[in-house]
Amino acid sequence: MLDHILDQITDQTHDHLSVLTEFAVRSEPFANEMFRAWNEIYRATQAPPTAFEEAFRAFFSALKQANLREAYTAFGTWGIEAARARVEYDTALQLVRDSQRALLPFVLRAYDDAPHLPLLLDALSAAFDALVTVTSAAYLTVAPERWVDRVATHTVGQLTGGAAHALNNLLAAILGRTQLLLAQTSDAGMREELEAIQNTAAVGARMVRRLQDYLQSAETTNTIADVNALLRDAAELTRFMWRDQAEARGVVIDVVKDFADVPPAQITASALRQVFVALILNAVEALPNGGLITLRTERKGDRVIITIVDNGVGMSDETRAQLGKASFTTKGAPHLGMGWHIVTKTLQQFQGTWSVESKVGRGTTVTLTLPIAKTAGRGIKPPMTTTRAANILVIDNEPSVLSLGAIAQIARA
Repeated sequence: MLDHILDQITDQTHDHLSVLTEFAVRSEPFANEMFRAWNEIYRATQAPPTAFEEAFRAFFSALKQANLREAYTAFGTWGIEAARARVEYDTALQLVRDSQRALLPFVLRAYDDAPHLPLLLDALSAAFDALVTVTSAAYLTVAPERWVDRVATHTVGQLTGGAAHALNNLLAAILGRTQLLLAQTSDAGMREELEAIQNTAAVGARMVRRLQDYLQSAETTNTIADVNALLRDAAELTRFMWRDQAEARGVVIDVVKDFADVPPAQITASALRQVFVALILNAVEALPNGGLITLRTERKGDRVIITIVDNGVGMSDETRAQLGKASFTTKGAPHLGMGWHIVTKTLQQFQGTWSVESKVGRGTTVTLTLPIAKTAGRGIKPPMTTTRAANILVIDNEPSVLSLGAIAQIARA
């Protein structure tokens, strides 16, 4: 798994390589001061001894040689050592983040030319995000049963969050420019083409929005979830698997929604969305030759019942008995066996239950139950109302998005 993660973060941050390499070279005169600062940060945690300083030395040495993957590998090695030494996972992440903050004085010493600072700060932010991700992956590699609850969501979020942000910027630029062009033309044929572009970009933006919602932290005080809306969102989030990828393999998977009018459930929306996505993906993987997935909701007394049914390959009683155990998987790499573990932990946390009925060759039925929310109206935001005209200051680090404001002003003039 670690090699797979290293490949991904190297690809995601490759655009920053030249800036990082230049910084590694520029900082060489005071490198020993940096390493001593990081060593002091480590000592302050009173964590078991590890080669933390050596990891940074290897990191910077690889950067000077423009070898980004090797730089991240140094922290993968350290993460494995730290996990085996029983350094707490939260402590390991804090060490990386504290080290990032400790870099700032050295950055200012290396770059007295301010125009280069924004590029370097962006590059270092991306690089240290990657170090956090590879450290998390290393902890999972060593002891998934111990660390899975705290590591899993972060690792997945870090790997895909950057891509979602970049896609959002691209779609915003396409939408904005299309809307400006629509405002400037009355040609019917041209408007039809522009509207098609606008609608397609809008669909993409909604998909990215759902992905970003999925990646949001579950740390929220609002424990009221619209079950039908979240199940519908999960179906859309996984559409690339059950429709696009399935059709590319020459098979058809249909998803049928059979929703009753159910009240909100007592659970955080982000947690329930993760559960639904994990279970739908499991159902898709159980349909290698195509088939049907049915998503059903109903109310029974003070519980909301969610059923996810597939007519796929099914599973044996022995496999069914292992569901919910950390790192158990029948799928091999790169699967981590965390899907059912996350489902189990989430439902336990919110007083939910789950059950599975399955036979080999006869499909699987997964049934979840959740308590109905105690206060259905709590946490619902009131609609926004227009008050007065105002000026808006637009700040963005994506030039294609930022320039839309200037283009709009010129168009009005």
